[in-house]
This record gives sequence, C-alpha cells and structure tokens, in this order.
Amino acid sequence: MKLRNKKTGEIKEVEKLWIYGICPSMFGDRSEYRSLASLNEEWEDYKPKEPLIKLPKIRNIINEISGLFGIRTVRVTYDYDGNTIIDFPERARLKFMGMVVESDQDACTTRDYGVIELCGEEE
Repeated sequence: MKLRNKKTGEIKEVEKLWIYGICPSMFGDRSEYRSLASLNEEWEDYKPKEPLIKLPKIRNIINEISGLFGIRTVRVTYDYDGNTIIDFPERARLKFMGMVVESDQDACTTRDYGVIELCGEEE
C-alpha cells in the first residue's frame, strides 16, 4: 500500500503494519505510532491519478523519449485539424493524428504537462 505524508507530500510504499507501530525503516526517525489515529494525523492513502493518455503504446513512447533526454515537462498543442503535437523542449517533436490527451484543451491551444501527469506513475 502507498501512503502520502499530509505535510510534505512524500510518498512511501508500506508493506507491513505492526500492531504496536509501523515498521521503523519505512518512516525514518518516526518509528512508532501508538494508534491508527496518530498514523492518520500524518499519513493518508495514496492513489495515483489516471494518466491523461489512455493508449499504452503512446505512453511508452513518451516515457522513453523523456527518459532519454531527462525531460519532465512536455508541451502539448492541438493543431487546426485536431492533431496532437507533443514537444520535448529543444529535443524532439511528435505528431499524432487526432487527440491523444484526454483534457478540456481546445484546438489551436498549447499547454504544458508533466510527463507523470500524461503517462501516469510506474508501478
């Protein structure tokens, strides 16, 4: 299960919960919570958002190119024909027929997206 720290936004993968506390190695210096209430004061369930690109092959292409160049943000533009253009700043440009990003963006508009926002997080 994944938990998100309410104050810092840090995300931790937790495999074991102990009756008397939480596994110390999972949370660093705070090694024990005496109740679920005290755990819930600092941590909450974390569920990643659905990716805006639903087609896995397109997500894989974007992940590969962004990983190759170390890019975290891309620019998405829809042209007059409704095609999707994805720019990797000063590195590459991809053009897809039709709209591949599920958003409220109109034709002839441009918006920056994080790669994680478009493609989702790795499991």
